[in-house]
Amino acid sequence: MRTSRCSKAGWRSTFEAAKRAANDAIEAVLTGDASALKLRDSDRHTYLRAVEILEPLDVKLDVAARDYADARIMLAGKATLAEVCRDWLRRHAVELPRVTVPAAVELMKNQAKADGKSAPRLKQLANVLDRFAELFNQEVHTLTPKLISDYLTTLALAERTRRNHRDVIGFFNRWLVLRGYLVKGTDWLEGVQNYTARKLGQISTYTAAEMRRLIAAADDRILPMIVIGGFAGLRHAEIARLEWQDIDLEEGFIEVRAENAKTARAGLCQ
Repeated sequence: MRTSRCSKAGWRSTFEAAKRAANDAIEAVLTGDASALKLRDSDRHTYLRAVEILEPLDVKLDVAARDYADARIMLAGKATLAEVCRDWLRRHAVELPRVTVPAAVELMKNQAKADGKSAPRLKQLANVLDRFAELFNQEVHTLTPKLISDYLTTLALAERTRRNHRDVIGFFNRWLVLRGYLVKGTDWLEGVQNYTARKLGQISTYTAAEMRRLIAAADDRILPMIVIGGFAGLRHAEIARLEWQDIDLEEGFIEVRAENAKTARAGLCQ
């Protein structure tokens, strides 16, 4: 029994000494004393060289290792870190001109008018982008997909109309890239919900009595559109592109030219 107590006391003394030695080594490493590490010569040389490289950057070795590992995982062998850095520097070598969203919207609307865009298209751009600019009174390069997604989500509009807003904002985004206001590859719609363009709900037709009431109440400016849409079966966009010379009242035909048709094919409607 006496021998057992002596052995136990000796073991306890050895264990406590080992713990103190381990704690001292950890403390030495944390305070920068690399000599406390019990490494092979090659490993110790690698560690000291890594610490020396990172010292001017004031970056800890474990932080650098974590960042490097994250980058390698994201790249998945498609490129090296140096290649990615060179590409980023090339695309950001020239400082982009600064412009706010409201100013850019006015520039694009003026450009669309100068390019001869149709009146419905000009109206659509104004309806969507004026509202957009009113909320985002900031420089265009500060917008992100998250901001665009939140904006579209809060619009109290039907899904089809929300899809139209999304498309116009995407067009505005591409226009800014082409004009050099945004870095090439900027995509405000990345990850943003792509709302359906399908009309929801049951499709029905007007009765003869309903058409008579519509015609009787219609303003003279829109009466031709209501009549052509109701009795010739043309789409709204196709009617908007018609000219009076396309309508033959004597023969009772409407010519839909290929450039005005949704299917890009010419035809006659009776």
